Amino acid sequence: MADHTEEALFREIDEEIKQDRLIKLWKNYGKYFVGIAICLVTSIIGYQGWSTWDQSSRAKLGAMYDKAQEVAINEPLNAAKLFKQLAEDGSPGYTLLAQFQVAANLALGGKPAEAINMYDSIVEKKNIDNVYRDLARLLSVVYAIEHSYGSSKEITIKLSPLLENNNPWRYSAKELSAFLLQKEGDTEKAKALYQSLILNPQTPTGIRQRSEKIILNLSK
Repeated sequence: MADHTEEALFREIDEEIKQDRLIKLWKNYGKYFVGIAICLVTSIIGYQGWSTWDQSSRAKLGAMYDKAQEVAINEPLNAAKLFKQLAEDGSPGYTLLAQFQVAANLALGGKPAEAINMYDSIVEKKNIDNVYRDLARLLSVVYAIEHSYGSSKEITIKLSPLLENNNPWRYSAKELSAFLLQKEGDTEKAKALYQSLILNPQTPTGIRQRSEKIILNLSK
């Protein structure tokens, strides 16, 4: 009986160590997802807003956007309100950019659940290109993982459309899927997925490098 108790205790300690490593891994690498996401939002969507402005509204909307960005440095929740107003008053392309910014600033302001809901509402839009809907889906998952919002199963289901071979976000989605497998304790499957990212010549350099580092951590 004592042996069984000892074995259970060692298992519990081992699980705590694994969980500790998982938290450290997310702290080390999770920020890259968020950083990449911010760059993607500004570079991919930004041009659409600028190109659809007409001359008469450009100055007004530009001033609103600049003000919101300035406020976002120290007051993300107030910035979220300004971006929300811009989303309501702007052109269709700029409205989309502002909606992404609303979500990002809600997350920065300590309201991840509202941010995730905002991203999910973008996913539901039928009148925008799939690349933007899928980007919103990816960002929703990033914040869901970071803030433990929803179960691993729910997050995996949300990720599944992004894993298709023709999806532009498939490599990021595979990386997040591997991390979720770690969270579930399925280290071998996680390592296999990371390994597939490392071996695929089309995997973006940043994702390949993170996968290599994570596999090294998992092997310790």
